Amino acid sequence: MRLCSLLLVAALGACSSGFVSRDTQPTVYVLRVAGTAGPATSEGPTIAVARPSVAPGLASERIVLLGPDHRLDVFAASEWAAETPDMIGALVRQQLLDSGGFRAVVEEQDPFAAELLLSLRVTEFWADYSQATPPVVRVRFDCLLGSERQRQLLGTFTVTAEVQAAANRMAAVVTAFEQATQQALREVNREVIARGEAASAQNEDSPVASITR
Repeated sequence: MRLCSLLLVAALGACSSGFVSRDTQPTVYVLRVAGTAGPATSEGPTIAVARPSVAPGLASERIVLLGPDHRLDVFAASEWAAETPDMIGALVRQQLLDSGGFRAVVEEQDPFAAELLLSLRVTEFWADYSQATPPVVRVRFDCLLGSERQRQLLGTFTVTAEVQAAANRMAAVVTAFEQATQQALREVNREVIARGEAASAQNEDSPVASITR
């Protein structure tokens, strides 16, 4: 009986140490905006960017893939450096700031007045394996642009981007994520500038006009 007990303890100890050895830290990935910084301006509006909302399944730092039959899954041992809403929000702010079209770019909760408010919903941000391997990375942002002071909606728009990964490897998939995200961010920047200028032209008394004219 004593020998059996010792063998059982040894077996349990071996299983426990085995689980620990397989509990490796995930590889953490970051995305960058495209290096397209424009000249700084003192005439453009100040814009606040709200923390993006996300579709179900995209709220964590896990890197999401879409399989057949609409099945969502995540890549093993790989994750983003922050939760998806925080990462996308930081990238949007950096893109707008680097464009040179705004006097300042702030977060919605910052204690600074802003003329414009940009709100985004991330409805697609995954590697789609449902039809192709290597996967196609799909990014979709549904955006609302408004007057921050008056909370008046100036317009809505949607941007999408698709990039197929060069290989079915994690590094290639992350590169495709970065390329698709950069495409979407550039389009967001163009839409915000165009719609802000249109609002200024239509109403010279608007908060936007008082900054951009």
